Amino acid sequence: MRNLGLNSHDSAHEWQGVFSTDRKQLGAYLLARYLDGREVSESHAQSLAEASETLKDTRDALSFGRGNVDADLELTQGESGQRVAASRVVNQRLKESGAKLGTSHTVAMAELVKAGLCSEHGDVAVHRHIPKLKTGEQIHKIAAPRSDHGWAELRRPGSPKENAIVIDAWAEGGPILAEDGSYTHRHISDDARVSRYAYGPALGRRALASLEKSRAQLSNIAVSVESARSELSDNGYWPESERIWSPEPVIESGFAQRVQAQCEDSKNAERNWSAAMRIARQLGSPEETLEKNARSLLELASDLRQVPQNARRPNV
Repeated sequence: MRNLGLNSHDSAHEWQGVFSTDRKQLGAYLLARYLDGREVSESHAQSLAEASETLKDTRDALSFGRGNVDADLELTQGESGQRVAASRVVNQRLKESGAKLGTSHTVAMAELVKAGLCSEHGDVAVHRHIPKLKTGEQIHKIAAPRSDHGWAELRRPGSPKENAIVIDAWAEGGPILAEDGSYTHRHISDDARVSRYAYGPALGRRALASLEKSRAQLSNIAVSVESARSELSDNGYWPESERIWSPEPVIESGFAQRVQAQCEDSKNAERNWSAAMRIARQLGSPEETLEKNARSLLELASDLRQVPQNARRPNV
């Protein structure tokens, strides 16, 4: 596998040689797949690296976090939920005035309030990934209707759906191949994993043009959105308890348990360490921090479903 390297999205801390959280999540997943006897191909590894950038972009854009996750609500003293609720209030007013609100509006509004539920995280991730699409690729917004969950998936038509890449910015964890996901593993039926819409490169360019228009339109009512948020804050708004979730890992438990067993077996120690060092190098670790980075990959690989594990967002 060729060196995936560091990129402009990595934090200043990582330029000193220490992996950022998103780089560590990517590396731990690549390591876990190797330890599970299913090493990721070079092409999939590159796609996962690009998806990791999309996840970071999305989480940074929605910088007040998730409006329905207890950890984010507590860290922001309810503001993540108030911002999402404010967007709903303003959207309802716009609908009552006769406005037609499409997907581009949803993305622009989430970016404006800098927060969202799982659905908004999925919509923003879809649009953030469009510039990375290659010929034959599609970025989908996926829904699990019975579980009331949504996320983004990178797919290639004709390729098995288990090879799709899950980009779930709301969940805990980095991008993964669908066969390893809590909502996307092999035993999930098609009616529990529904594509709501999809863009290839050409349609994606049109979607981004539409998004720019929606951003410009919403800039004219930003004061109204902030006023709605302030009123909700003054009234002590907090989402109903039945609508609040705990942080949820993206990776399904069976895979995580198998890898944990591999990490805990002392007979595998030399192999595991060698693999962690190799993957840390492929991710661009300098030699002076190689052992530290390799150790961090092993620690996370041994507990793939740990929560919380995502980096703190800028305003959380």
